[in-house]
Amino acid sequence: MNKRTNTLYRIVLIIMRFWNYIIANIDVLRKRMLSFLVFVAISSAFWVYRSLDDIYVTRIKYPVKYINIPQNKLLAGNPPQAIHLKIKGRGYALMGNIINTPTLNLNVNDFSLFSQSKDSFRVYLVSRDAVNWLTNELNNESDGPLEIIAVEPDTISFSFTRSYAKKIAVMPRFADEKTLFARQHMLNGYIKTEPDSVTIIGPANNIDTIVYAYTKAIKLNNLNDSVTKKIDLETNKKYKYSASKVKVTIPVDRFTESTKDVAINVRNCPDSIRVKLFPGSVRLTYRVTLSMYNQVLESDFSPYVDYADINNLLQENNPKLKVQLGPTSDYVHSVNFFPQEVEFLIELKNDKSWLNRGNR
Repeated sequence: MNKRTNTLYRIVLIIMRFWNYIIANIDVLRKRMLSFLVFVAISSAFWVYRSLDDIYVTRIKYPVKYINIPQNKLLAGNPPQAIHLKIKGRGYALMGNIINTPTLNLNVNDFSLFSQSKDSFRVYLVSRDAVNWLTNELNNESDGPLEIIAVEPDTISFSFTRSYAKKIAVMPRFADEKTLFARQHMLNGYIKTEPDSVTIIGPANNIDTIVYAYTKAIKLNNLNDSVTKKIDLETNKKYKYSASKVKVTIPVDRFTESTKDVAINVRNCPDSIRVKLFPGSVRLTYRVTLSMYNQVLESDFSPYVDYADINNLLQENNPKLKVQLGPTSDYVHSVNFFPQEVEFLIELKNDKSWLNRGNR
């Protein structure tokens, strides 16, 4: 057996003996390992405890809250929402601030006036002037004494604007109005919101442009019955709202299609003139919900022609007047009528003679 083979044999023999030792003493080794791990854990705890009792310097970001804002004033723009403090203290106090960072209050009464106009004014605070009361507030929230070495930014400034209140109507919005109702169903009256209006408070230079408080998009489809749902309002951080949610009621009913023959009126006709129309009425088709079907009257429709159009027709040698339709009742929808043009005759009431006839 050469030297190389002999060396390899010895290595394999040592490995086998070591493996047999582990197998034979595995229970003892487990106990020793557990004891070792407990010792390491206790040692680490003592090391951490000793380390946290030492003095350190670190930089921590603290969120801020502005307090004592003047009445009828609002913060304008984007004032700083956090400050960075370079602080000195024992490890356990710093660790507590890092894990559970407190919010620091910035008292607006401690700020100095920079500029002022009719509806706004600007204030500022030099950070070094706030070290003492920031230190007091920080120590009230900490587990041990802390010392503030530096504050960033070095100056905090922002503007206030005069606040105004305005009452605006609530306007529901739908994700898809085309699929809102099921087949043969429609809106039965008005969509109602409760409350129907909200009061907003905001900057004077913006609030005049706001007309409605819109709801978030209402996701409904294939409605075949009335529904009531609470919906959040679309809000803007610049404004305060008297309500954040509204109750929206959508009345739904099955509809039918119906017809009526209604006489055509002549508007703006002089007292001395009589206008005869051919035909003198139109046939209207419309949709109405079943619950309102018997409420529809001829007086709900107002088809008419305008006498003022006749002079233009005579000059153009056009024998027909265009029929127009005035406003209809709110519970009547999809109104169509025929004919949309009519022939006419004009007669003087006094001498009974024809002045003109359409389509002569």
